[in-house]
Amino acid sequence: MTTALKVIIKTPNGTVTKNVESGAQLIAAAEPGATYQLVDPATGVAPKKIRVKRIQDNLEISFSNGIGPDNVVLLENYYAFTDSNLTGLSEEGKLLAYEPLSDGGSVQLTSLDNGMESNLGLISAAGPASSAAGLGFWG
Repeated sequence: MTTALKVIIKTPNGTVTKNVESGAQLIAAAEPGATYQLVDPATGVAPKKIRVKRIQDNLEISFSNGIGPDNVVLLENYYAFTDSNLTGLSEEGKLLAYEPLSDGGSVQLTSLDNGMESNLGLISAAGPASSAAGLGFWG
């Protein structure tokens, strides 16, 4: 299997990189003060668009590389901590937070209630890194 995504987990205690194999799921325990950086190993930058879902205190992150089935990262107890961040490196080399896309139905990661989903993308000063229609993922 090939690595579809790398998740760099930075905590006050250090940094760990976990790989998500193509078509697989990664389950990781969330930690206080952690930053979760998503990296597409094929490009070296973050996926432009992700879909997130809150499942109780857990955060499910889905993404597609357009080749195979969706890949999933589950951060257990993500919502138990208020100081965590979900980020990615833009094509311009800037570390950015994932923000709601302007698709009319997306909401902030911190505003998700249990069972809610949202489309997120990297947002820079130039505007969204992607649009819901532009990438064609999740209809």
